[in-house]
Amino acid sequence: MSTGGQYNSSNHRILVLGSANHTKLVTAYAWDKLPKNLNIADFDVVILDLTPFQSRAFAGGMNVDLIPDFRQFARLIFSADSEVIAVGSPNFQLGSNPYLDSHWWLPMEPLFFYEDGETTRNVRKEFEFYFSLVRHWSFYYHAASHKPYLMESYAAVAHPNADSISLISTLPLAENRFQRPIGFSMSFGLFRRGSPLKTSGVVYWLPEPTEVSTVEAIDLILRERYGLRFETVAPDWIRDFSLPDQLPIAEQISNRESTIREAFAQLQAARERLTAASRFQRLLYDQGEDMLEPIVRDALRALGATVYEPKQRGREDGRLLDPFGRQGMLEVKGRTGNLRLSDVREVDQWARDAVADEEWESKAILVVNLQCQQNPAARKDLIPTNCASAASRFGISILTTSQLFQAIVADQEGNLDRKEFWDSVFAANGMCGLPDAMPSKSAASPAS
Repeated sequence: MSTGGQYNSSNHRILVLGSANHTKLVTAYAWDKLPKNLNIADFDVVILDLTPFQSRAFAGGMNVDLIPDFRQFARLIFSADSEVIAVGSPNFQLGSNPYLDSHWWLPMEPLFFYEDGETTRNVRKEFEFYFSLVRHWSFYYHAASHKPYLMESYAAVAHPNADSISLISTLPLAENRFQRPIGFSMSFGLFRRGSPLKTSGVVYWLPEPTEVSTVEAIDLILRERYGLRFETVAPDWIRDFSLPDQLPIAEQISNRESTIREAFAQLQAARERLTAASRFQRLLYDQGEDMLEPIVRDALRALGATVYEPKQRGREDGRLLDPFGRQGMLEVKGRTGNLRLSDVREVDQWARDAVADEEWESKAILVVNLQCQQNPAARKDLIPTNCASAASRFGISILTTSQLFQAIVADQEGNLDRKEFWDSVFAANGMCGLPDAMPSKSAASPAS
């Protein structure tokens, strides 16, 4: 938490909302030009220029959906070493129907009295530079009250275990002659069932400057409090006043940027092709109806089969016609452990139902990815004896996804005899006698 003096800004991000013409070292936007993807919780310091809202027409015309909501401020205010500085009178509302109060961003509601005055006393040393610019003021702080409609939501956003927020401290930055704060700081605490969880950063509220514009006053804050060195931001119209020496350099930059964009597009396309080419690696680790089953069907298609999608989720996992006219009933299982007898019985049942209901005779083919979290080279004893016996007795062919993967590898290398592959699948009663997957000799990394 910042307690006074110059704030170390060397490793901090600063955002100014409400005015845009500041040093390049900060991010700044006018209220009516906020980007849609702005997230103020990405910043460490946020300065709010509230003075534009003294125009009722401007404040009432704001689209409140574009204003950063309390959730972003909750995450910001309760992040480490954060600071928020509000500059200007709180006597406004944003939008019309619906509208936001001037304290929409705070976890509690500050209560203000609105009256003018010129006497300023007891200025805190760290803000003397600022109050030298304030000759009269229009409001002062009185107290703070809870927001019952917001407190729990604000607390939950700020910390997952918090159920309440309390005001921990309020310190005057300067006072009027009857010792009421005309500028003040606040800090808050998060609690769960009365036990403290977290303390916020500091929120400051300053009156509008009278001796310079608010933009100039914020520049002074950036220099004096945050130690920023200024380089004036070039206005948009300066582009109309190019120097002759700029033109060839600008053209060179434009050409190189074009080359970079083209190279990036080619790189992105290559990555997408790599992802598509790597999809069959999923045979070795995926499981589930939405992940393993589709890639198994695609692999069988890649090896020449006509594969039909399942007609009903939760029953058979598809049917196929191999390149030589033989029909197969598919069941696909992915497990971190070994095969179960129920898996064998299930595919046998689907095959029998198809004969009984449709007179569609087929070979039951059980495609399995077992011990799927282990390297295929380390997998062993995948098929328990009872499962092997049942598959043999029912005439079920058991094809592992690592065998299917190896067939894809051989096919892409031009070394697969597809007839031998499909003959092995349809001849097996129990485990297929096909080669299993071996680690690739290539050092290329798989696509993520």
